[in-house]
Amino acid sequence: LLATSCADGTCYLETSSLDGETNLKMRQAVEATHKMLTQAGDNGDARNLSLRLRDLRNLSVEIRCGPPDHLLYDFNGSLSVKGQTCSLSGGTSGGQLLQRSTKLKNTKWCIGIAVYVGNETKIQMNMTDPPNKRSNIELKLNSFILKLFLFLFVICVSGAIGSRVWADRIGRAWYLDSRTLASMSSPLSFFSYIILLSMIIPISLYVSIELVKAVTAVIVTCDTLMFDREEGIGAMARSAGLCEELGQVSFILSDKTGTLTKNTMQFKKCCIGGVEYGRGHTEVERAIARRSSRALPDEPPAVLGIDPD
Repeated sequence: LLATSCADGTCYLETSSLDGETNLKMRQAVEATHKMLTQAGDNGDARNLSLRLRDLRNLSVEIRCGPPDHLLYDFNGSLSVKGQTCSLSGGTSGGQLLQRSTKLKNTKWCIGIAVYVGNETKIQMNMTDPPNKRSNIELKLNSFILKLFLFLFVICVSGAIGSRVWADRIGRAWYLDSRTLASMSSPLSFFSYIILLSMIIPISLYVSIELVKAVTAVIVTCDTLMFDREEGIGAMARSAGLCEELGQVSFILSDKTGTLTKNTMQFKKCCIGGVEYGRGHTEVERAIARRSSRALPDEPPAVLGIDPD
């Protein structure tokens, strides 16, 4: 980050696409380049700076940093401009590094230099191939079909070899051309066995499994026990392939309390200008009472829709 529209050279980023946090992170521009590239705005406004385009065109800097890596908030380097050397750093709450996929907030404009581009960006180096979302039944079915193909191949090869051995032992049969039969018996027998034994491969099994998935999805959608009467919304199977995985779920992990539960917050008390509003006891009052070994009176019943004071 070389310069921003703010007088102190700061800008704010939203990194929700990287770490899921919506609070803004601050970045600080290099002080030397920020002073070189900015000037007071219209009507001498020092809070909203403007860019010096001529100085930007003539700017020549040299940046030295480490090779590209996958660490999003780890960056160390140096910037040299007009004989001055400034250190560069990157972190979760400061530094000069602006990560790709972040959003600029509360800042009109900013000027920077691309250090890592293309596949060498930190966000690109953190990307991995999407996981295979095929179910266990599909994986086992594919393995089963592959084993059947190998079994069919072994049988056909064995039959072709046996046919060649049989043709070589015919010898003096006057009604068969032993030379032509011996040279053509193995390839013809191999493909003949493939045609005759192709019923070993249960191709219709895939169709049967897809039909079972579709019927299961309809049953889940029509289940009255999975209907929310308050919202008027029932279960909806958006993917038929997920129905076969429902019986294999053993654990449900949640990183937030509001993911699987309902957060209900009730106003109890607040203090504005030294005046307390509301009834009941706060957690701070309860902690103080426990430390001083004194009992608090019972909380009054809450009256919904009525201001207690």
